Amino acid sequence: MPSTEAEHAEIWYTVTWYIDSKLVKKFPAVQKTADIKTTTLLNEDDTGLTSVGFQIRCGYSVSYDLDSELSRRTDSVDRFIGIEILTPDLDVQQDTNATIVVRPTVEIGVCNGCKLAVNLIKPTENDACLPDPVLSRCSINLDAKNSIRNYSMVVMPSFPTSYGKKFAVQILRFKTPEYFLDHPLWAKYEFGDVRVRVTTNAAAIEGKVCYAVPDPHMYTFRDIPYEHQYQGIYTMYRNKEWTQELQIQTEPCWPGSSVTCICGVAVSIGKEVYVIEHCSADYWKIGYTQCDKTSGVSLIEVKSVGSSKFKIRLPSSTTISIARYGGQMTVHVFPSVADEVLADGLCGNLNENVFRKRNGAAVPYKRWGMPTFSDSWSVEQDGVISLFSDDVTKLNAVNTGLFICDCKDNVCKNDRRCGQVEVEKFISKSTCNVTLDLRERNTVNIRRRSVTSRSHTIIKRQAETTWTNGWTESSAKDYCNSVFLNSSIVQICKNIPNVNLQGALDNCILDIKLAGDTSFSLVAMETITASCFNEVSYDTRFQQSTPNQTSIFDQIKEVACPAECSQHGTCNQGICTCEDGFGSLDCSMSLNIPPLLDHVTNDGYCDSINSNCLEISAFGGDFVDTDSIRCKIRTFQAR
Repeated sequence: MPSTEAEHAEIWYTVTWYIDSKLVKKFPAVQKTADIKTTTLLNEDDTGLTSVGFQIRCGYSVSYDLDSELSRRTDSVDRFIGIEILTPDLDVQQDTNATIVVRPTVEIGVCNGCKLAVNLIKPTENDACLPDPVLSRCSINLDAKNSIRNYSMVVMPSFPTSYGKKFAVQILRFKTPEYFLDHPLWAKYEFGDVRVRVTTNAAAIEGKVCYAVPDPHMYTFRDIPYEHQYQGIYTMYRNKEWTQELQIQTEPCWPGSSVTCICGVAVSIGKEVYVIEHCSADYWKIGYTQCDKTSGVSLIEVKSVGSSKFKIRLPSSTTISIARYGGQMTVHVFPSVADEVLADGLCGNLNENVFRKRNGAAVPYKRWGMPTFSDSWSVEQDGVISLFSDDVTKLNAVNTGLFICDCKDNVCKNDRRCGQVEVEKFISKSTCNVTLDLRERNTVNIRRRSVTSRSHTIIKRQAETTWTNGWTESSAKDYCNSVFLNSSIVQICKNIPNVNLQGALDNCILDIKLAGDTSFSLVAMETITASCFNEVSYDTRFQQSTPNQTSIFDQIKEVACPAECSQHGTCNQGICTCEDGFGSLDCSMSLNIPPLLDHVTNDGYCDSINSNCLEISAFGGDFVDTDSIRCKIRTFQAR
């Protein structure tokens, strides 16, 4: 080889370019000049490429003359042009997270402030609802300029939708948008794979439920019963890490009664609040009072059976079952694995048999009431926001790292994960749209509180031969046993593990003692059905049929009518046929009592210049769930 500068200048160089080891460009032989690197650069138009995601290298051969034999080619190392996956294999288990890390290998564009969205997709679908990865976000925005750095998102297992330990391997990929004007080669670019091994285990929540039923009898997540015979607004369940809270409002079940009932339920996640209550009015107010726009989706998933039963699912998969019986409510909270260690409130903790106040201090257990424990969870404590007031405007927005990104149908989006199979025919409600006026509620609440103050009343338990209205313990027990015996659902559910039949029976008897009548008997039934429905939905053993017998799940589904038709109808294949004079899906409404019309939108005023004024919302209740209901409105026009 030549060794002097003069000799070197007379050498001819033949430069070649390769993409994915395929020759795409060969330049004519040239002698070395000051601009040889520029003149032999590969032009993007010469490649025929439509997208990044390729290996590129260049090579050169030399000769002494323009037409003489070429030397052996010298190549550069391959360089990848695209986005690298730095974490191709991840392992996530029930109590662990992992991080997906990507890195562009070259600058993406030249535009300051421009972003390239890299969206998650999942090329294979999970048909069997096996464990899936859920992510802190569904896309990563890469800087177009100064883009060569690491970008990440956190992945965790989906929450179990059935009992037992499960394992699956899922593949995640990334894809850029259809168009990217700053540099079109970066559009429609698909890359990956990220192989995620997902393990879930629902052992910690198997059979766990917390509930409050009139008047209110409480059961903690650890299946410990106690009485909460106090009036006010209380935190029943809270998970601070997930910014989730459930509050209940209690008041006397009837004027002058020392027995309290739940008249309102409010659920929040971040700033989003959903309320079901009739504490402040003579009819039920149901709907969102505030939305959280941080995530771009509704965070509180609401489903209903008619207007009497609701199922609320939170992003952590914690599920709240609410049933209305006349003016009474039952509330059941079914925790998710995200509630381990983190849950507190009147429901207690999943991991210990200790009653802790809001400040964490332990309180000695007393079956018939713990005033200091209950009082600590009152919203009247300093700094606690009532979800029933206009103070909800002070709530903090949801954590942007909330795991609500789910992959389905080859697309990842902020959505709900694969859910349980449902016994009842729930219908999804609309997405978050504020329908309740907080200011109006607050005015009514203030007026009501001026005549009834919150008080603590511990029920005295003494031996009584005869109770109110001639009831005795023996007659109450006989009545409750007969109600349970005549219930098709109870007879199927009574042998399901984790269904507390005895606790419901004890509450039924106790309610007759306190109220002197059987008005709470259906409430006791709801405790059984709510737990039973949850168990057969989670435990796949009860969903298996044999050639000789249908599954327990299907047996229950056939007789699972809303509220057992409120004792005013018959149940057939899960549908109530109501007696004459009663209506709605659960036969709970008397058709002889006209509904209360409280008010209409904007007090009935409508600006015909800015609206067609063809629709108006009427507020009141109770309205029978039927498409045939009509409201007659007379219109007047003012000029």
